[in-house]
Amino acid sequence: MTSTNIFDLLCKQSVAQSDDVAYIGTDREYSYAELFEQSRSAGNLISAAMTRPGPVAVITSMSAARVPAVLAVAAAGGTLIPMDLEWPAEWRRTIIEKFACTGVLTDDASMLDELDGTVLPVPVLGGDLVMTACRAKPITTWQEHLSTLQYLIFTSGSTGAPKGVGMSVDAARRHIVSTIAWLNLAPSDRVLQFARLAFDTSQEEIWPALFAGATVVAGVVTTPTFSQLQNRIRDCGVTVLELPTAYWRQWASYLRDRQPDLPSLATVILGGEAAYECDAHMWRAGGLGRVRLINSYGPTEAGITASAYEVPAMVPDTPDPLPIGYPLPGKELMLDESELLISGSTLADGYFTADGFFTDRFAGGRFYRTGDLVRQLPDGSFVFLGRVDRQVKILGRRIELEAIEAALVRAGALEARVETSNDVRGRTRLHALVAADVDVDLLRSKLRDILPDALMPARIVAVGSLPKNAAGKVDVRAARLLIAEPSNIAPATAS
Repeated sequence: MTSTNIFDLLCKQSVAQSDDVAYIGTDREYSYAELFEQSRSAGNLISAAMTRPGPVAVITSMSAARVPAVLAVAAAGGTLIPMDLEWPAEWRRTIIEKFACTGVLTDDASMLDELDGTVLPVPVLGGDLVMTACRAKPITTWQEHLSTLQYLIFTSGSTGAPKGVGMSVDAARRHIVSTIAWLNLAPSDRVLQFARLAFDTSQEEIWPALFAGATVVAGVVTTPTFSQLQNRIRDCGVTVLELPTAYWRQWASYLRDRQPDLPSLATVILGGEAAYECDAHMWRAGGLGRVRLINSYGPTEAGITASAYEVPAMVPDTPDPLPIGYPLPGKELMLDESELLISGSTLADGYFTADGFFTDRFAGGRFYRTGDLVRQLPDGSFVFLGRVDRQVKILGRRIELEAIEAALVRAGALEARVETSNDVRGRTRLHALVAADVDVDLLRSKLRDILPDALMPARIVAVGSLPKNAAGKVDVRAARLLIAEPSNIAPATAS
């Protein structure tokens, strides 16, 4: 398959559906013809403003601005770099400068105040977007890669510096085909766009639906209440819904004694963190227990979702993890001892950092070493067991604990050790033990300038020095005892 503009591919494929509803915004519906016309016009404005080819950073404060922004950048032929308002401003500035962004597109003009450039209005699909061109110098060593990328999704590297996972147009297109087949998406489907743009799930909500001739439904708020979510599903006839596991778990608890009238909803996919049989049991016993339920798994490097498990109608009420299932079409899962490796045509190109392009963890360019420990069941499906390293997922965001330790040192600690625990709702909590001669409150205040709120340790304990073992390394058991709350600290699981 030849790399090309993914928006052009969509236009060519969807000519016969020009009158069908492609997108439901906050105030009206848009046909495929309107989607193509308005997105193309917005893309032309962006292209004209760009001083050179390169990535376009997108920062949205409103959920309804996500789809218009993604389509506008795609129509311009730019590489999407989605950002999150929860990221510290310093992180956003670093990415814009170090990753040679050629422009910044947003729904909030105040986001552009720190950039010295002309603000250009970019109207599309009822969204009032604005853009400014950037003067960052291009990174010549990246040009051969950047010209074929669909998007860069950022994770925290172990040093705390931004690390972008680069997905090519070809790999993204193949994952779209795989997702349409996996979910049996049809023109009659309506898919809610729930995930923030900084999460790769957002790409899985938008593009497969459009390539299937279905309808994408804009969310109304960033994190809706359950009533808001249900109203949107009911009002727009949503059939397919992808949710972070933690949010879905709380919704399942909310539905335990309720019977919502949501006849259109047919499929709910959960992912981002480990889910357990007791969670699925609670869901099946609730008001939406009839709905098809899928536990999905997949690192960003493998092209979003790599495997899926169809949860059966009867699930035991146990703390055992739900399987992560079988590989999606076009993907293969295999074991190296107990570590999961993924191969297939949807693998990312590699990692982009301020220091260059890297393909570590990609074995020979054909396999991605996930760092996840799994067990294969007799029926061939897989169950997640834990990690080979200190990486965890929090609210679906993959985090290197070393990155938080580096941030603590940068904020004033002499040394730091971060551990995790799971609360009674299965959510991962961070706890930090620091050797510091500064006040903990001051340390926390400085840390907020470096880390998003979601990555702030719930508990910071200061000591004179971290406990060490005979080899001079941190004594993990002793550190956990020092940091522990009344409930014992135990290593968290992630998926």
